[in-house]
Amino acid sequence: MLGRLSHPNQQKGMPDVTLDAAHGAEGGFMPLSLDRSQLLKELIQIGISLTSERDLVSLPARILSEARRFTQAEAGTLYLRDGDRLRFAAVQNDVLEQRLGEQEMRRLFQADLPLSERSLAGYVALSRDILRLSDAYEIPIDRPYAFNPAIDAQTGYRTRSVLAVPLQEPMGNIIGVFQLINALDARKQVVPFDPDYEELIRALASLAAVAVRNAQLEQVAHARAAVRFVTSLATTLADEINNPLFVITANTELLVKEVSDLLSRRRADAVLGAAGTIRESVARLKRIAELKLADQLRAEERWSR
Repeated sequence: MLGRLSHPNQQKGMPDVTLDAAHGAEGGFMPLSLDRSQLLKELIQIGISLTSERDLVSLPARILSEARRFTQAEAGTLYLRDGDRLRFAAVQNDVLEQRLGEQEMRRLFQADLPLSERSLAGYVALSRDILRLSDAYEIPIDRPYAFNPAIDAQTGYRTRSVLAVPLQEPMGNIIGVFQLINALDARKQVVPFDPDYEELIRALASLAAVAVRNAQLEQVAHARAAVRFVTSLATTLADEINNPLFVITANTELLVKEVSDLLSRRRADAVLGAAGTIRESVARLKRIAELKLADQLRAEERWSR
């Protein structure tokens, strides 16, 4: 008969029984607390809420909060794909936040992940599959992925059940992964994530992917407009400054030829040197603006893949 996973902070002496995630039992999974039609209504409302958010800084935390609420997860992290890496975007953990404070907790999770099968999130991003584990410490050795217990060892937290889900766009592109930790039942005991949630949580992830992409595209549009404005301003300044500089330089060079005293020549040379410095500064500003525009175009190309 299957037992119940103990909460990582329960009193010492209480039994800690590992569950078999392949079979369900009464009290074994985090059950669906509402009927499916109600959950679908909630899902629609979540989708509307997420797609209206355009702030790419706060959006990952909102996505993670909704995913945790939907599955009664105690903790979670969210990564956004950036080339061949998964960039850390949000972390939430009720236990560690209470124990360490939000700032210290976030510091522990700042590292990005390489996009490889060795990590749980990396495997999900590459395979496009949902990964559900009843106990992160009991992954068979023949699996391509592995759980990294470093944070648990450092903090004393105990990761047990895991649900890792890809953020997949309709065209199939994976733009991120959220990883939910330790589903809780009504008695706040850690249990495996119910497989019945997977269809709904994948739908939630798809809505989240659309929301993230929309926010990214809006950010790109704002950045493009700003960079183009700066480039245009730099070009205009270069033209407006270089024209009078040319006049100043040409006339100063003529004066140098006409004067014979050493002091006047030194003053003319100083004017020519200052004009040259201004011309170089303007050219440097214009070049920087052009490089920023090129970087922006490369970023747009990368995000459009």
